[in-house]
Amino acid sequence: MNNKEIYQDKYGNLYFVEYDQNGQPYQVFCDENGVPLQYEEEVAPVAPSFIPPINQPQQFVQENKKKSKGWLVALISILVVALLGVAGYFGYTKYFNAKPVTDISNYEINFVAYGVDGEGKPSVDIQKIPVTKNAKDLESAIDEVLKNPTITYDKQDGLKNGDKVEVTITIPENSAKKYNLQVQGEFKKTYTVTGLTAKPVEKIVVQEKSTSDSSSSANTNNDISRKDERTRYVIPAAGVNLRAQPNDDSEILTTARQGNSVYQTEIRQNDRGEWWARVTYNGRTGWMRADLLN
Repeated sequence: MNNKEIYQDKYGNLYFVEYDQNGQPYQVFCDENGVPLQYEEEVAPVAPSFIPPINQPQQFVQENKKKSKGWLVALISILVVALLGVAGYFGYTKYFNAKPVTDISNYEINFVAYGVDGEGKPSVDIQKIPVTKNAKDLESAIDEVLKNPTITYDKQDGLKNGDKVEVTITIPENSAKKYNLQVQGEFKKTYTVTGLTAKPVEKIVVQEKSTSDSSSSANTNNDISRKDERTRYVIPAAGVNLRAQPNDDSEILTTARQGNSVYQTEIRQNDRGEWWARVTYNGRTGWMRADLLN
């Protein structure tokens, strides 16, 4: 076996160094064991500056290490770029291109049955709407959609105290599509009917009360009331206030939105000539302007 040091040129050829009769060095190409290749005589002598020092480590080992290190750096760079791309994609999808999402199971409502026992009807007052994630500049528009959901009951009328009513809330599909709203969860809850009044013996009784000490009938202020029990509905888009007394100066108890139903038990004309209806809405009894109900 050849004990001479083996080198590697820039083309990957292995060789060792020999000297001619004039003391000039030349390359002898060989295999990894130092065995000269057949075409060694055809190799031209090289200048001494190309001959590595005797104590220098094998160059081909160093070059192989450099090549391995280069491949490792390139591989790491590719992996880093790929990870940044994936992170960028998910970051954009989650934070910049995310759809608005709401969970309708988070609705908070007040269930009320109104009317007389055996003829009651269900009603719902929305107390709190669900929070919408990723709503951005659509938040107010989506909140309006959530304030007006589709509410259905498994029993619509003929309710008695103690009956069970299942309430389901859904969001209209066309409204969700309009704002690209993703609806999650489900609202389907059962409530017990309470608070229905006993069925009255008489439906209509007309009474007139004089509120003036004057004996002149031409200018007297009459407080006229009559019983009139039926379901009525709010007309104005702005809603109608439920007041403690039949006048616009009394305390506001709550407000019923357009389309909401109230149960009327009495009609009264106040001293200003205004007709007011005594109604029950969401478990509270008070007065509403009769001309704002149909």
